[in-house]
Amino acid sequence: MANKKTYYGAQFRASKHGAIAFMDMSAAKDYQPAKDFKPVMSEKSLNNAPWANWGKDNLMPQKMVADINTTGILSGIIDGKTRFALCEGMTPAIVKRDQKTGQRVIAEYVEDAEIKMFMDLSDHYTATFGLMKDQIGLGSGAARLMLNKKFDKVAAFTRADMSQLRFEKMDPKTGSIANVFMAAEWDKIRSKNDKFLMTLPLLDPLLPVDDLQEKAAAKKAEHVITFNHPSWGCAYYPPPLWYAAHKWVQIAQGVPEMKSAMFEHSILIKYVVVIYDQYWLDAFPDGAWDEFSDDERETKRGELFDEIEQFLVGAENAHKTLFVDGKRDVINGHSWQNIEIKVVENKTTSGDMLPDAAAANSEIAFSMLFNPAIIGASMPSGPYTNSQGGSSVREAALLQIMIHEMERRNIARIMNVIKWFNGWAQRLPGLEFIIQGSALTTLDTGGSTKPVTLGAGGAENKDQNEPGDNTDSQDKKQPNTSTIKTATKNVA
Repeated sequence: MANKKTYYGAQFRASKHGAIAFMDMSAAKDYQPAKDFKPVMSEKSLNNAPWANWGKDNLMPQKMVADINTTGILSGIIDGKTRFALCEGMTPAIVKRDQKTGQRVIAEYVEDAEIKMFMDLSDHYTATFGLMKDQIGLGSGAARLMLNKKFDKVAAFTRADMSQLRFEKMDPKTGSIANVFMAAEWDKIRSKNDKFLMTLPLLDPLLPVDDLQEKAAAKKAEHVITFNHPSWGCAYYPPPLWYAAHKWVQIAQGVPEMKSAMFEHSILIKYVVVIYDQYWLDAFPDGAWDEFSDDERETKRGELFDEIEQFLVGAENAHKTLFVDGKRDVINGHSWQNIEIKVVENKTTSGDMLPDAAAANSEIAFSMLFNPAIIGASMPSGPYTNSQGGSSVREAALLQIMIHEMERRNIARIMNVIKWFNGWAQRLPGLEFIIQGSALTTLDTGGSTKPVTLGAGGAENKDQNEPGDNTDSQDKKQPNTSTIKTATKNVA
């Protein structure tokens, strides 16, 4: 029976009859790198719980987070897409539609003390970064709105970690969801009455402002608003884009896992030096070797080993000549030497399994609508890519910014509820929270980046008139109507 040992989720078997090691990766097929998530509640209790379970054991988001945290390409793409979606963050501005062109333009940027204080105290960039990351990584997002002591204004908002949230089951008659449940560690929740379980009211997605006004009148201070990527057959938790490539995620995890285990337990030997008994008898003649004690013999062996190693190993000892004694049997012609040095051939394949990892990286990137050229991953991203030159990077980056309009609209939805409830929209008609960023340009434009306003054009998108522009001086003072499409044309 071979000895078994488990490393990194895989089993290794060493035969007692020879120097052979077997690695059984089937033992790692249910590999969960961060922790083994098992709910305390029984399956029956989970099915009778007031919340809609996220996955059969209600721990699907925890497993997805573990997958994200242990898959480099997946974690990097989610973080990168979040940055492309949010860019420089929200800026309040008055947005109007140009009567001639029909395009949305920025009439003016808003410098309002109340709005500025709200955004600063809410740490809006960190909050919206988390909201962006949730919807890209988990397929949904949620924000917590806190009212002031008078219950007449939203005093602050923050991101609610979507992995910690579960929806209350729908009312079968109305199809509405009244509350959400939140817990930091769902695998430790024992019942619906657990002291670590928090219940918060959920705003009606169809009429969130009216619902917030009604609940504020009932003196409820905190509320949750959620959003998600529209999907099919998912009443509560639509999957993120990357989950379609989940099997490839497992491959991307398994390759470095196997490589790590192989490196940790591999034996790479350059030389095998065989010293025969006759050497010691010749080195210490007249029976001297036989008179040594075991400790003295071990000392003599160690001295010889060190001497051979010092003579052979290292760049400074390269190409040296080694002299050893040998003998020939005059009767049968057999010859031998007292010291024999055998060179061990290294048959390790350095690129083993790397094509599989590259294919997994590409499939994950494809499922997430992410062009690996953005991060210069023309080779590491996989065998399907051909992204050479700066133009590929610029075009890919611009396209990535455009792709995320859905995520930006979800963030705007939260701010729209706040601006109408707080009276900002009534006081500042046309108020919107736009998102600004920068786009890469060619060096012949006189700079490396160019400001871009997403969702509305602004004067900052165009520093001067293009050749052939006959716009008079008065029109030059008007806000530019260029959008992301115009910016794309200018920087391509």
